[in-house]
Amino acid sequence: DIQTRPFQKGDEKSLSKILKKIYHKEFIDEYWWWRYLDNPVGDHFCQCAIYDGRIVGVAGGIPYRIKWGDREIIAGQITDLAVEPELRGKKVFSAIQKANMAEIKKKANGAYGFTNEITFPIYGAYDYAFRVPRMTKVLNTRALLKNRDSLTTTQKITTAIGNIGLSIIERMKKKRIKSHLSIKTITSFDSSFDTFFEIISPLFKMMHVRNHKYLNWRYCANPFYRYTTYVVEKEGDILGFVVLRNKSGREKRGFILEFFAVQGREDVQHLLLNKITEHFRQRGVDMITCWLFPHSPYYNTFRQHLYMKRKGDLIVVFTGGEQDQDTVNSEELKKDFTNPLNWHISCGDHDAF
Repeated sequence: DIQTRPFQKGDEKSLSKILKKIYHKEFIDEYWWWRYLDNPVGDHFCQCAIYDGRIVGVAGGIPYRIKWGDREIIAGQITDLAVEPELRGKKVFSAIQKANMAEIKKKANGAYGFTNEITFPIYGAYDYAFRVPRMTKVLNTRALLKNRDSLTTTQKITTAIGNIGLSIIERMKKKRIKSHLSIKTITSFDSSFDTFFEIISPLFKMMHVRNHKYLNWRYCANPFYRYTTYVVEKEGDILGFVVLRNKSGREKRGFILEFFAVQGREDVQHLLLNKITEHFRQRGVDMITCWLFPHSPYYNTFRQHLYMKRKGDLIVVFTGGEQDQDTVNSEELKKDFTNPLNWHISCGDHDAF
C-alpha cells in the first residue's frame, strides 16, 4: 500500500534522487529547505509517498500570501510533482496528489499551478485555466533560428544584417530619460519596499504580496539561482524596480522576474526598460522574456520597447479551500481568483524561474 505523510527535514536526499532520475541534474538539500521550511508563510503543503519503507514520490506545495482587493489570503502553488520512474502507473501519483490537495484545501483558500498543454491533465478537476501572455524582445536575430549551434555562412550574414537592423530600430525607439532619476543595484530588500508595495498594490486586484520579507526569500535566499535587482529612486523614495536573471547554456535568454513602477511615471518605466536592455546586451543575451497581461499598466511601454506578444504559459487554478471559511465568501473568491483580468502575474511568481 502507498502511504503519504508531510515532508520533513531528512527527506531531502531521497527526494533529490528521484528528481535527478527525471531531470538529470543535481538537487541540493537547501533546495528543499528553502521552498518548504524557510518560506515567509512558515508552512508547506508538500507530501511524500512511502512504499515498502522508502520515499517513492513527492507532490509539493508552497504557500503564498495573495493580495485580494484590500485583504490577504493564502494560496498554494503546486510544485515538484514526481514519482520514481519504475513505479509510474502504480497509483503512487494519485495517492500523493490527493494528499497534497487535501492539505492545501485544509490550510489555504485556493491553489494554482503552472503547466502546459502536455502536463495540465494531471491536475484533474481544476476550476479554471487561462494563459499568462509571454512577451519577448529579440536582441540577436540568432535567437530566431532553430539550429543556432552551427550557422551556415548565409545564416551568419543574414543574422549580422538583422542585428544591424535591430540596432537601428532600437536607437530610433529608445527613450531619453532626464538625469535627475538615479538607478542603482541592490543585493537585499529593506522595509522601504513594504511602503512601495502599499503604493503600487492598488493597481492590481490579485497578486503575490511583495513585501521585503518575501522579496528577500524569493531572490536573495534562493539557493538555485542568482538575480540582479535595479531600483530607481528619487530623494530616497522608491519609484520602481526590476529583478533579472540570465539563463546560461545553448539558449542565451534573459528573464524579467519583476517589473514595477509607481503610477503615472512612464519615465521610470522607460528608464528601467533601457537598463534591462543594456544589462542583457552586456551579458550576450539573445532574447529577453517576461510575462505581462495586456491589461497591465506597463504593457504599452513594453510594446514601445519592441517587446512582442507570444503564446503564453498555462496556469490552472482551484478554489474551495477551508481556510477562514467564516470570513471568506467562497463564490466571490472563485469569481475573482479565476478571472485573469484581476491578476498581475510575472515570471517571478513561478517557482521554476
